[in-house]
Amino acid sequence: VYDKNKGWVGPQEFNLVQVISNDINMGFITLPMQIARTILIFPVIAVLIGMVWVKIKCTMFLVMITAICFTVATVQFARYQIGYLLAFQNCAGHRLQFLEGIMFNIRTVKACGWVEVVQDRIQSLRKHELACLEAFYW
Repeated sequence: VYDKNKGWVGPQEFNLVQVISNDINMGFITLPMQIARTILIFPVIAVLIGMVWVKIKCTMFLVMITAICFTVATVQFARYQIGYLLAFQNCAGHRLQFLEGIMFNIRTVKACGWVEVVQDRIQSLRKHELACLEAFYW
């Protein structure tokens, strides 16, 4: 059933295509974050070990302050990234659910001449999905 305010009323659970898509996207999307963490951690560990090796007393405070600052910055950055990633996956899920409803009701769409309405709705869902993905990377 099509409602102008709600769109296609249909199943709200995730389908297999969406689960696989999100699983693949998680691998590709989290790869830059993992590389950045790896690049960031090696110099920090080298500096920490060097400072502790030379002077154990006063430099330990500097090491702890530096480690705390980097930890806070990384947590803040990751928190924003997780929010954008979840928004992107949610938008992808809504778009796939809408397409699944369209495929289920394709005869109704063709018979009533709603093809342009459906195409506009798909384009608007895709634009919103890409906006979330762009916010994730920028």
